[in-house]
Amino acid sequence: MKSRLLAPVLAGAFYCVVHAVPGLCTVAYAEQKTTQPVQLWSSQNLNGGQTNTVVFWSPGLGLEPKVRVKPTVGKVSEVVASGDQITVTWQAPSLDVPSRVHFQIKGKGESGPVEGVVDMLLEPAVLPPVAIALDPPVFNFGDAGVRVKITPPHSTLEHTARDLQLSASLGTISEPLSAGDGSWVARWEPPAEMEGSTVVIIAASEPGHQQDVMGWTVLPVQVKREVSFQRAPNSQNILRAGTQEWGPIQADASGTVTFTAALDPRIGEGQLQTISETSNETESVELFWESPDVFTLVPAPETAAADPTQTLPIHMIIVEPNGQPKTDASPELVASFISQKVILPNWVKADCSSWLVKLGGSSCTRILDDVVAPPSAPRARRRAPRQ
Repeated sequence: MKSRLLAPVLAGAFYCVVHAVPGLCTVAYAEQKTTQPVQLWSSQNLNGGQTNTVVFWSPGLGLEPKVRVKPTVGKVSEVVASGDQITVTWQAPSLDVPSRVHFQIKGKGESGPVEGVVDMLLEPAVLPPVAIALDPPVFNFGDAGVRVKITPPHSTLEHTARDLQLSASLGTISEPLSAGDGSWVARWEPPAEMEGSTVVIIAASEPGHQQDVMGWTVLPVQVKREVSFQRAPNSQNILRAGTQEWGPIQADASGTVTFTAALDPRIGEGQLQTISETSNETESVELFWESPDVFTLVPAPETAAADPTQTLPIHMIIVEPNGQPKTDASPELVASFISQKVILPNWVKADCSSWLVKLGGSSCTRILDDVVAPPSAPRARRRAPRQ
């Protein structure tokens, strides 16, 4: 006896049971169980190079379903399926840029076969820093300004949806504009007056990103000023710093020799050659005296939850006068709320909440808007002024 499929129906099919008598068959109906769709239990992103716990669910799995999970990359070490929920322990591969991973799920539960493919985002566990390029790389005070190009790590977001921010320890910097090729450009301008050469920290970040997306660089600013030394009276003197050279300059009758030089702040020591009628000597001299450390805050989120159980990371860059990272700094961080008011039930807004950072007598302030709201409610957002 053979069977042939005659016509499909919603949840089964008719088939013909062929008998020994030619041309005679009995029409019968057989129910077919539907395949249950697999759905993601929650919206979660996976971290590359780490062991992730991935949760799926499928209605009708029951208490003891039989399920297999096969990802396109990585390795599954454990699958636990019970109560309509599938929990997978999965070792992700290491990667440098965001990628996608597909989980193919097949099995059988109380309601019938289970089959589906779930697509998920896989992100690097640690993102590379934001690259910052300066043109020119060294700034001479009096010139027009510096072009700042920032290239953040790759993101699945469109460039128009990304929020890149910049800060500078000195001068002003414009809002970055997307170049459309994965990079952003801005312009740094010096202050109207400067007393001497210094390094300027330029920091970049993407405050809204789930991971720390940030980077920084140092811009040497050269300012012409007078540098004086005591040498032999009426001697001829040559000052060298790096590849730069000034002189010969003759010392006056009191032995004072003065150079007008735009010194590179990264070079704190120079060579001074003194030539007189009886000698020709070269010795090391300090080019900068009592120069302070330089620091700036990395742009932080402009809104923060007014919730003592949540933390807001504050990142600060501190360098020595020559631009090298400072390893033994002890900055003081002071947080203050200037005013507070309730704007809606369960919403609390603290206006002009500021973070004041003090280091060696200098200070820098970052203004924040603090808002806390129920997860389902829209969050207020307002750009705060940079200081």
